[in-house]
Amino acid sequence: MNRTRFCMLAVYSTLLLNSGCGGTASTEAASTTCLVGNERCDCKDNGICNPGLECRSNVCVTGTGGASSVGGAYHTGGLAPVVGSSSYGGSNTLSTLSTGGLSNVWVASGTGGHSTMVGSVATGGTLAFQVGNTGGQSAQGGASRAATTQPPLVCGDGRLESGEACDDGNTVSGDGCLADCSAVEPNYVCPNPGQRCVSTTVCGDQKVTGTETCDDGNALSSDGCSNTCQVEPGWKCPAVGGACRVAKCGDGVIQPGEECDNGTSNTNAQCGGCGITCVKNAYCGDGVTDTSCGEQCDDGVANDGSYGGCTSDCQHAPFCGDSVTNGPELCDYGSANAPLGNAPYGSCLVNCTLGPHCGDGIVQSPQEQCDGRGVDPTCSPQCLYYLIGQ
Repeated sequence: MNRTRFCMLAVYSTLLLNSGCGGTASTEAASTTCLVGNERCDCKDNGICNPGLECRSNVCVTGTGGASSVGGAYHTGGLAPVVGSSSYGGSNTLSTLSTGGLSNVWVASGTGGHSTMVGSVATGGTLAFQVGNTGGQSAQGGASRAATTQPPLVCGDGRLESGEACDDGNTVSGDGCLADCSAVEPNYVCPNPGQRCVSTTVCGDQKVTGTETCDDGNALSSDGCSNTCQVEPGWKCPAVGGACRVAKCGDGVIQPGEECDNGTSNTNAQCGGCGITCVKNAYCGDGVTDTSCGEQCDDGVANDGSYGGCTSDCQHAPFCGDSVTNGPELCDYGSANAPLGNAPYGSCLVNCTLGPHCGDGIVQSPQEQCDGRGVDPTCSPQCLYYLIGQ
């Protein structure tokens, strides 16, 4: 639209919004404007002021707090037609404005509401406007709505979003940013989203942090703490950082060549504990049965308490000869178990199986008359023949 057409639209829009009439038709019929007090309103209905209208701030309205509509046609020269309504606290609508090639202007406005201009202006062409709508949508030549829904949180996309403490572009922990982006891991900073986090651990600052096992204040090796701040063999380094020293038995740190080191608790006792030479004293589990230490057995790592074995406190697990029939045993008379070979009738053998007895299929005389193992109907369960008539 050229400058002339735009000005025409602005002029007629202003006329529509600021027109008004006051007074009476008889007193102001021939006036070019309608007068109420000191206000003038440049609107008439077919050249005659409408007595039902009032001028308020140079705007033609009917009453306050309500709505008013010019419900008919409004003509001033070639200006036609106007149909609309206005209200305080509501909306003010003017529709269908034509002056020559100017047509189809629809304007709505409201205090606390919205304002929109939709329509077309044509003088040999067409132009559509849609503007305004406070707090909602605004467009010229179309509609546009501002997004009101937050996009979903995506950890690992390399963008720091609401709810994330960091985002280094992945969902893996241990690199400074937790897998769910909820927190920066200890001894790291993550200044740049999408980039690797930076470790704050510095070998040589005399602070044991991160993966360091020592930090003696320098990055040199062969002084107990290596150039990567790891304790070197044969040395002892303080846990809080500081100079290392050569390890020795009794310093409480087990070094190569030592079986144990309980520090000041090293003892020369015979049983248990760590010896003063950092060699373990006799203990349950060393595979040696130390009866002086109260052990009944010691199978070393096999001290599991299984039948015939040794318990974790180096006492006998259930076994044949303990006078308790258990496990695979048929009997167990303890120390009374008879030796294999010429065992007495009805005895229990040293392997916890039965000695000669009724039911073994062998007639043992004089105790038995028969032994049919239940298949001889003439032999009783006591291995004696039934008497005739019984």
